[in-house]
Amino acid sequence: MPGMDHTPEDQAVAKIRRTVDSFCKTATKRSQPISSGLCPESGSKDTDGTQQFDLDLMSRVHIIEASSSGSVIVEIEVGMQYANSAGILHGGAAALILDQFTTAAFIPMDSYNMESAGSMPPGGVTRSLNVTYLRPLQLPATIRVESRVLQMGEMASLAVGSITRAGSPKRYCIGEHHKLRAAAGGRMSSKDQEAGAKL
Repeated sequence: MPGMDHTPEDQAVAKIRRTVDSFCKTATKRSQPISSGLCPESGSKDTDGTQQFDLDLMSRVHIIEASSSGSVIVEIEVGMQYANSAGILHGGAAALILDQFTTAAFIPMDSYNMESAGSMPPGGVTRSLNVTYLRPLQLPATIRVESRVLQMGEMASLAVGSITRAGSPKRYCIGEHHKLRAAAGGRMSSKDQEAGAKL
């Protein structure tokens, strides 16, 4: 409601929601809607007909809670398009989910500003993404992803995340996401290049 005080948690959730909406709007500009749609409102296929799974996930995510210290909990319904031939969550799909939502944990931090970030993803670009698969997750399912930032430096950052079935504490996958500050096009500022030379 207008004029209502928002808690820091509300503000963190709103910041993630704005960034997710901006991502979907930008991704949709290069997409064409499909009638059967994974993501009917914004489309989920690129102009060459390939599916944009990241757009599908981001456009349907429900943000449960978030914190400006760098954490986020989301839930999303994951359908059979993310399954392998055995009907369980595909390893590549699990990696995509952890990639997207460990990145989201950087968004509510005071040091991240989406207006000034330009092409830099929150926390930087992926340096490595390590996923450990603990048990099979039968699809379709509503999953919960819990992510938090462990370290955010001038050059390198680290976030961790886990995938559970909503309503259950049992973990199906865990991930470590190491990020490096570099523009999405592969160019780094001179300051970042100098910092990288010290690694």
